[in-house]
Amino acid sequence: MTPPRFIIPGAVVMVTMRCTHRLFRLTPSRHVNLILEYLLAYTAAKYQVGLVSLVVMANHVHAIMVDHDGRLPDMLQTLNSLTARALNQVRGHRGSVFERNNVHIKYLEDEDAIFIALAYIAANPVAAGCVERGAEYPGLRTKPKDIGRAGKLIERPTCLFGGHANYRGKLPRFVLLRYELPPSFKPGDRGWFVNVAETAVHLAEDRARKRNAARGVTYLGRARCWDADPNLKGATPERRGLGSGPDPILATSDYAREQARLRLLTFFSLYDESKLEWQHGDHEIEFPWGTWLVVARHAARRAPNPLAPDSASASPPFPLFTA
Repeated sequence: MTPPRFIIPGAVVMVTMRCTHRLFRLTPSRHVNLILEYLLAYTAAKYQVGLVSLVVMANHVHAIMVDHDGRLPDMLQTLNSLTARALNQVRGHRGSVFERNNVHIKYLEDEDAIFIALAYIAANPVAAGCVERGAEYPGLRTKPKDIGRAGKLIERPTCLFGGHANYRGKLPRFVLLRYELPPSFKPGDRGWFVNVAETAVHLAEDRARKRNAARGVTYLGRARCWDADPNLKGATPERRGLGSGPDPILATSDYAREQARLRLLTFFSLYDESKLEWQHGDHEIEFPWGTWLVVARHAARRAPNPLAPDSASASPPFPLFTA
């Protein structure tokens, strides 16, 4: 059983979603790029999750997100469902695209951690041996200069659920795709932010090329990455089991890291106590702040945010859809 999610509004996180059985379901192609770009924009706006940066690799997605309203799990669930339905219709496949229990959330605890995660994401196609330079990668990949811009309207792809002519669903025809600055940065900081991010990406790609050269890696190249067989799968063994996953905290400050660890440990301890009482029949017990699943699915009570004022502040303005 996976541990409970610690979901708090306003958190800046790096999310990794992996495909079922490590299959190359998201290998770059016209259909994959159009569908993922639209659905990421749609679900982010619907659930008030800010996209900062992302890369869509053949069998996984990395993204930095701002969970404005604490609805990140809802967004990921909807994204998984719609992506599977859309790609299955295009390809004639069945089943889910993303592995349900292989979603990892890493909490980015300071500004330097954001730049480290952003550089890691952007350099992923180079580190994986796909292309020698990230700009050559044919899949979806955010560039630093995209972050903080006004955004662009994405039209619902014609390959999505039967196209425009006979579509009768509720997905809007247009949705705004915007990569936002993390909340600790102001609009006036954008030029500085982009400059630092571009430098970090350049250094990360350079390190990845040096590591690949030392290992004798031959790059696939843009053409071989494009429209590859989605039934291929990753060959590198993946660690499994409790404690085998990556660290859920990324912080460059020792103080920030220890505070974040203490916060997580406290949450897990309080959650286990509440869960035990719930299982013994006390459905009035309060689960700790940050509990998501048992509250969303079973209407359990949740303690208020201990750091918030008496009245919760309104969420920041966030772009929605156009008809």
